[in-house]
Amino acid sequence: MGKIKVLQNCRPFQQLSPTELAVLSTVIDFVRLEKGATLFDEGHAGDSMYIVTSGEIGISSENLQLDDASLKLVKGETLGEVGLLGENPHFTSATVLSATAELVCLKRESMQLLLETRPQIGFKVLSAISSSLAEKVRRALPA
Repeated sequence: MGKIKVLQNCRPFQQLSPTELAVLSTVIDFVRLEKGATLFDEGHAGDSMYIVTSGEIGISSENLQLDDASLKLVKGETLGEVGLLGENPHFTSATVLSATAELVCLKRESMQLLLETRPQIGFKVLSAISSSLAEKVRRALPA
């Protein structure tokens, strides 16, 4: 499957036109990891956001109580978004649970480049990521 087709299926990028997706495809990376590989460790500064395109990613924390529903991320789910906003430490660790996992990776420096050179596209992406983060916070709050 081509880069643009994969990006069309990623929730944060679904509002982008084919032309905008083509621009975005020049600044993102595709990552394939094997079982047990670590995407990031709790407490370490992040610089990337990931979107799971296949496989399963486990989320764990030594400092937070996580319910079972939040321990596994699958296709379409995002992680590491806070890393795009600054050198903030991760609240959790993320590890590949499945035999392999494929992810889209957007690095902070690529997001900054997008905002500088194609601000309309960058704004659409940031808006979608903000909505995703807000939804995660709503789900995490006690009912």
